[in-house]
Amino acid sequence: AEADEEGKKLQDEFMKVAKEAGMRVVGPNTLGTHNFIDNFTSSFIPIKKRDYDPIGVVCQTGLFFAGFPRFKYAKAIDVGAAIDVDHVDVIRYYTEDPNIKQIFVHIEGFGRPGRGRDFIEAVREAKRRGKDVIVFKVGETESGRRAVMSHTGTLAVEDKVFDGILQQVEAFRVRDYSELQLVSSALLKLPRMKGRRIAMLTHHGASGVMARDAAEEFGLEWAELSEKTIKAVKELSPPWLPIGNPVDIWPGLMGGPMRMHKTALKAVLEDENVDGVLLSIHIADYSGWPAVGCYGHVDAIAELAPQYDKPVIVVPIGVEQEATRKALENVKNVLVCDTIRDAFKAFSVIAPPETRVLK
Repeated sequence: AEADEEGKKLQDEFMKVAKEAGMRVVGPNTLGTHNFIDNFTSSFIPIKKRDYDPIGVVCQTGLFFAGFPRFKYAKAIDVGAAIDVDHVDVIRYYTEDPNIKQIFVHIEGFGRPGRGRDFIEAVREAKRRGKDVIVFKVGETESGRRAVMSHTGTLAVEDKVFDGILQQVEAFRVRDYSELQLVSSALLKLPRMKGRRIAMLTHHGASGVMARDAAEEFGLEWAELSEKTIKAVKELSPPWLPIGNPVDIWPGLMGGPMRMHKTALKAVLEDENVDGVLLSIHIADYSGWPAVGCYGHVDAIAELAPQYDKPVIVVPIGVEQEATRKALENVKNVLVCDTIRDAFKAFSVIAPPETRVLK
């Protein structure tokens, strides 16, 4: 129907036949469905078995069927032009599915008028049932809204209005694939924070400065470390080093990196003033100098992080990160991020809703 009047006429005739037969229609202009749980697809693209996370996708493009390295969905439904089955129907379906814990919505617009309110109610019910909802809404600009009309012919929603809707229902908005993977991973892998107070352990003073800016951008606070935490770190640090937050643990590594990493991490995880922990760690290849500060961090994180109900986010610095990332990939309560800003974005996602800064 988005092509011309003849196409619209054919579409209307098709829908009339479908309704008379009691059929529901997905599409047109759709790639259909993919279901990795049941190894089923209605698409002409064959499905290949792979690992998946408990994510349900509803989209208006086959693009998301490919998935991404850190976004391995379980089910996907491309509603296309959404002349019948639309986002609201699929969100309700995923809400009832016990295999789905997170719902990702890619939306260009609504297939028919009056579905905005239904969309709000569907997302709100999904949230009430314990599902996280992430939304990638396109057509932010006038040019983008014109492109929506030519792609799916759906009714694009004015962007400020849509932002207001998402804030009402506490859904998370993303604007690119990278942000989608970050937000999705944070929600799946990390426990929710009880507050917004962050403690940071760093090998670099510069990363502490970067973190100050990022924390303020995302409305997070710096934890006031307890006397017990400060004492534990101070005992392993040179006497000239003041202990604050962020905590520069690099000088203390010279006395034994394994011991320092474990002591400092245990201290901040046990600190009642801390809601989340960030580590900015230097990754170097193995060296003949035994005091180099790259040893001990993985073992300390893998041992301690699963024992506490607090999120631990790691930002590795250095060229040779593959081994560290692989070792931490499946550690409970741990997420590895590419940048300091990404880390604070992730913290903001799992912060209490009343303190969350949506960006």
